[in-house]
Amino acid sequence: MRKAFWVGLIISLLLGGVKMGEASPLIGASANTLPKGKFMVDGLLWYMDFAQSYNEEEEDWVDLPSGYSYEKALFLPRLYYGITDFLTIRLTLPVIAQNIKTSGSKESSTGIGDLVIDPKICLVKGNEGVPRISGFTGIRLPTGDDVASPPLGDGSTDFLMGILVTHKIKPFTAHATLGYWLNGKNLPHQTFYNLTVEYPLFRDLGAVCELNGSMTGEGLFKGDKHILELCPGLQYGGFQGLKIGAAIKLPVLAKGGYRYHLAPFVKIVYLFG
Repeated sequence: MRKAFWVGLIISLLLGGVKMGEASPLIGASANTLPKGKFMVDGLLWYMDFAQSYNEEEEDWVDLPSGYSYEKALFLPRLYYGITDFLTIRLTLPVIAQNIKTSGSKESSTGIGDLVIDPKICLVKGNEGVPRISGFTGIRLPTGDDVASPPLGDGSTDFLMGILVTHKIKPFTAHATLGYWLNGKNLPHQTFYNLTVEYPLFRDLGAVCELNGSMTGEGLFKGDKHILELCPGLQYGGFQGLKIGAAIKLPVLAKGGYRYHLAPFVKIVYLFG
């Protein structure tokens, strides 16, 4: 029933009949900034039903034992504001629901996660033949309950930095993200990256394909835990500023922690004015 619900939701969103807006990834980010004084909101929703855990001794993935399960759903509402034409600030406050069931116990937690504030500044405006380049930085505040079981936050103040590139080579639009989380004492540092290619199928519909990944460790591109996902999807632009998209996250390479076979993903964006 759960899988049928997600398939039905994605199909209904994609048959909504809306118009394409400015190009942007579903999961990654673009180098575009908002015009001065403009607001935008978006919401990201995805569900993960973990099926395997990583066995460090065997260095391989094993299925969860019978009677064990780990489910997690995340909703990320985000608010954007254009301080100037070249500077946009974003606030993200995750809402998390997760359940872990073993043969003898069950743990569950629901609530807000850690608040993230991350401004983005355009460094190179870009034009025909020249990509747009932006830098971003940010801070993650420990607003989530880190003593919940499972925890909703990491209990520390973390810092973020990175770079974004957007480039149009008709009919394609490409986006690249490279970022680094300098985490507090409770989490190892993390490198994350995204590469997105968009292709317009029709006037109202675009295809999106993303490679999305992260590596956890003490240095850039270092660590014992990593994941690389292939994320194909479709995106419609909207009724006067509305854009709706859906994708499937498919892990291609992964090591450490838990792994799902696929994760459905939905994004809704609205630009005011």
